[in-house]
Amino acid sequence: MSRRNWSISWWGSLLLLAGCGYHLVGTSSTLPPEVRRIHIPVFVNATNQPELEQRLTDTVSREFANRSQFQLTADPGAADAVLKGEITQFTTIPMTLDEQGRATEYQVGITLKAALASPDGETKYWENASFMYMEKYPLDLSSPDYYDLLNAVVDELSGKFAQSLVTSILEGF
Repeated sequence: MSRRNWSISWWGSLLLLAGCGYHLVGTSSTLPPEVRRIHIPVFVNATNQPELEQRLTDTVSREFANRSQFQLTADPGAADAVLKGEITQFTTIPMTLDEQGRATEYQVGITLKAALASPDGETKYWENASFMYMEKYPLDLSSPDYYDLLNAVVDELSGKFAQSLVTSILEGF
């Protein structure tokens, strides 16, 4: 390949990448530029899992704060947008059993009905009636805290759930 053809090929590839909208995940937003301050009230918990609404609301709030382009506000009147959510489902499904029939791996699922809208609710920036996050987690049967492990799992999953939700909101998925 001649030097001229290689140069044209290289510049063409560069232009193609620049024109296809390539960007790093978490560095852009499909929200309008006027949305800078977000209010996130505690999500409604329609499940039987205690404290799930507090844990998820807290981790989603931290995830928005970590994205640095947004400021969280406790005052809905000072917000440009409000993120409301209702946790509609929390499931734990045994996936792997040991010889005694005890679960050694579970799949946990969280479903959230959520909307990011203007404070008056007239403009919807993002909405999903059934945002779902599922993940498998192993369970150590030798642990003395066998029955208390679910709270630790919820804490771990809530961070991943928040990353997924905020990315979905910002990237427009």
